[in-house]
Amino acid sequence: MEFRNPSKAPGGWLPLEAFDNKELDSRAPKDWMIIKRDKKKTKDGEAAASTEHDGNPRKTEIGAQGLWRDRDGLCFWRKLKIQKYLLTSERYEGYWENTKEKCRLHRIFILFDEEDPREFAKRFNVAFDTRVMADSLLKYNFYIENMPTHQIPEIDNEEVNRILSMTQNTKQLRGKSSSDTTTLLSEVNFEFAKTLNKIIFDKHLKSNGPNLISGPLVLPEEKPKEEAPYFGMITIPPHNFPEQFSNFCFNSILNKDQSIRAMQEIRKECNDVLMKDIYNPNITKSMRVTEFKQIQKSSTSQISYYLKETWVNKIKDIIKTQFAEDPLQS
Repeated sequence: MEFRNPSKAPGGWLPLEAFDNKELDSRAPKDWMIIKRDKKKTKDGEAAASTEHDGNPRKTEIGAQGLWRDRDGLCFWRKLKIQKYLLTSERYEGYWENTKEKCRLHRIFILFDEEDPREFAKRFNVAFDTRVMADSLLKYNFYIENMPTHQIPEIDNEEVNRILSMTQNTKQLRGKSSSDTTTLLSEVNFEFAKTLNKIIFDKHLKSNGPNLISGPLVLPEEKPKEEAPYFGMITIPPHNFPEQFSNFCFNSILNKDQSIRAMQEIRKECNDVLMKDIYNPNITKSMRVTEFKQIQKSSTSQISYYLKETWVNKIKDIIKTQFAEDPLQS
């Protein structure tokens, strides 16, 4: 990790605080500003309390080390005193001990005296490596986005027809062949060309990476492909199926005729509800905005009444009708 000249480090143009993992901090930001001192002896031999009269821990200046930057952009670790935490900007405010100059630093650039240096180094390293990976991903996608696409073949007519049939397979667009699909097909062809460029770029990056681009790329590791199972089945441990099925039938009513017929009719009612429109899409003429809002409000009111009254009563009637006879007796 480069401290003397951070701008020359990999990804140095990106702010390091943006990649700080706050979950690695052992305390909340405000808790670093509170110190509970041990009791100490005063001149009179009395114990001096570490809290104020109201019982709250005393707030004071906190000793720490911060990453100080000089006029040439070089950075050094210097001692400073932290006075308060700024919640809006998520920075700490204090002053450098050697120059008494005020400063505001993000948490990633501050090592408190009470903090474990090993934990801080681990957190700083995680942020540094994450920034390097983000910088590599930005460059990687930039290369692919700017590769030429004029020599990449477009998708064939069969694929175009399949895409159009899928996009127009809706209630509103079904049967309307006059819909403009030029923009959609242009977007699909662009994504298709970019995908092929990505395959080409990955192939040459592995075989001829140093001569292909300037500087190495630190990319996330590819997830290993899961091995396809030899059988398309699930392994079940040995068990007594007749006994378990008998216990299930004895303790459940889901295998009764009444339950099966009730669930079948309830599913039919639920499917009917899914086919209903919340809004009214059947607008065949131009109208004022107020009239349009009134039509949609009336449509939502009707579907709301149907769900709260009609649909609920139908479900109740189905259950009462099917379970009028005790299912345990059948």
